Amino acid sequence: MFYSRRHFLSLAVGAGAGLASPLAVASNRGQVGPRARRLRLFNLHTHEAFECALEPGETPVSEMLATFNHFMRDHYCGRIGKMDPSLIDHLMTMTEVLEAPGEVIHVISAFRAPATNRMLEERGKKVARHSMHLTGQAIDIRMPDVALGDVRDAALDLRAGGVGYYRKSNFVHFDTGRVRRW
Repeated sequence: MFYSRRHFLSLAVGAGAGLASPLAVASNRGQVGPRARRLRLFNLHTHEAFECALEPGETPVSEMLATFNHFMRDHYCGRIGKMDPSLIDHLMTMTEVLEAPGEVIHVISAFRAPATNRMLEERGKKVARHSMHLTGQAIDIRMPDVALGDVRDAALDLRAGGVGYYRKSNFVHFDTGRVRRW
């Protein structure tokens, strides 16, 4: 494990038109081998991107996790939670199962502060009172170039947590809790 090689860069990405907006990207400094596993995420609410690459057997380092936590923050209030680091590995594996490694995953929701969860519940949204989003163990996603049912099936194949399929809302919920589906 070559953690000392990790460097983190700032990058500007724009929504749709390539215009600049601040965002954080985690990556190896051009020293990524051909078998490296890659993850590319785009937050639909903040218009930020997160990218990382890990060599086989390598695990995320603290700087990468801090960047990941910031990227996955509650987009309503800006509160940063501690995300389950295994989500990085699970999402990388899911793109490999889909034969789409490096494809962009759109993030709809990740960490959710308790006040945000209550606000959504009061607005009549169907949110779990004890949602795994509150503990940083859940993410709602879709992939623009992959059928939503295929994303669901790949998440189910991982047998790494709960998977919810929201066809009408166009997203898949994935969490690192007990294995279940809805």
